[in-house]
Amino acid sequence: GSVLCGIVLTSILQIQGHLLNEMEAAMSATDGTMDIADRTAQYVALCLPFELYGGYVLALVAVYFNTFLAGFDALPTSVFLVAANASLALLLCAGFYMLWVTERKFYGVGVALVWYLLGVAIELHTPTQPIYNEFSDGAILTTQIIAGVATLILATLLGVRVTKTMIKHN
Repeated sequence: GSVLCGIVLTSILQIQGHLLNEMEAAMSATDGTMDIADRTAQYVALCLPFELYGGYVLALVAVYFNTFLAGFDALPTSVFLVAANASLALLLCAGFYMLWVTERKFYGVGVALVWYLLGVAIELHTPTQPIYNEFSDGAILTTQIIAGVATLILATLLGVRVTKTMIKHN
């Protein structure tokens, strides 16, 4: 499942890159006079859905990895806990990379990852019975805090990146 998700994510980002190239070609055909409203509308219509789906697939890779580990009943509970928390941290790093390091900024991936991390934090506020049976209250609280902090950091990074981009284009 994780390999398939990785292939889908790569394909999505390639399609999105092609669409951005087409948008830039259209903008250069108008001598770069396309206003911010038109560029935003094109981005929302052509690129944002692919980016949101890419972020969803990236989060799904983490879910599938943790589900794969859950299949090994011989592993101690602490391994699952470390893997889950490491997955949350890696998703935060992936969001940072997509927003700040890549040449093109993938805002939709950041939004999708923020939504996923927020969902984890909210879900662990009132976890299901199987989670209560498997993990201690302290472990659940720790993972909830990690998810909440990762959500806050990534949402802040996303807000700063969007603001910086808007200031740069005006």
